[in-house]
Amino acid sequence: RGGHTTLISRLIDGQFPNYERVIPKEPTRTLTIRRDDLSAAVKRAAIVARENNNRIVLRSSDDAEKVTITAESGSVGNAYEEVEVAREGIDSPVEIAFNAKYLTDVLNVLECEGINLELTEALRPGVIKMSGNASYLCVLMPMQVV
Repeated sequence: RGGHTTLISRLIDGQFPNYERVIPKEPTRTLTIRRDDLSAAVKRAAIVARENNNRIVLRSSDDAEKVTITAESGSVGNAYEEVEVAREGIDSPVEIAFNAKYLTDVLNVLECEGINLELTEALRPGVIKMSGNASYLCVLMPMQVV
């Protein structure tokens, strides 16, 4: 109790969900991306993605050290952005979709120069970590690529 505010809480009985099950243990590829570059590209693509459940698609190819960020809308058009990346792991192409709002939320709170986006498969969660700081991680659930 403090001043005019009273805080009441209680413990909830039951088992807390096992959140560690959704965190991928062994990523097959890691994309290292400048946070500011990715954030700006995602914000621009999000304008188009609004009409399509905020879905943006990240793609990389075998030969390029870039990832493309695309979004599509029937009435607004298409968005296409390229961001430089450094890749580690399997060199096969990456294609994964995320909700632009969720990805923007994560990028806005990180105070770092670069991020590591750890991926396994298109429909498995991605993990975002600050480059050089393994103590912070964010699990981002993917969307269906259509």
